Amino acid sequence: VVADEYAAKNISFEVEGSGRALSDTDEVQQILLNLVRNSARAVSVNGMIKVLISSEGAWVIIKVTDDGPGVAPEDVRRLVEFAPFFRGKQSPDAAGRGHGLGLYLSERLARANSGSLKFDETFHPGCRFVLTLPAVRSQTDGEGRYMSSSDL
Repeated sequence: VVADEYAAKNISFEVEGSGRALSDTDEVQQILLNLVRNSARAVSVNGMIKVLISSEGAWVIIKVTDDGPGVAPEDVRRLVEFAPFFRGKQSPDAAGRGHGLGLYLSERLARANSGSLKFDETFHPGCRFVLTLPAVRSQTDGEGRYMSSSDL
């Protein structure tokens, strides 16, 4: 979907790894769509977006990174807090795009799925968000009930 929307920018998309998260598939897809769309807006022509998925113990870790301009120092606090209606200013494609609710809602969806979404302030150049979700340990909940999961 995002590749088609931003075809004129010739963005390279790379996805590595896999995992099974105990989560609502539609909600995780919405989180990832929001993160990748934000990255696509931020990168320049011929930019790069990477999605790295790994399993670490009881967690599935998904890192969405881009090689855009990053976040202006004066905007970091609002981004770390996932402030509603915040729109980054450094994106070459920022004008007239979105309402500043995508990251705010994504962070709420991550928490609703017993996970977290964090902005990685230490990642430079570019931008990185880290989505952490509980990993599937078994197909039942101990009482014989099937547990749903998201294949990532």
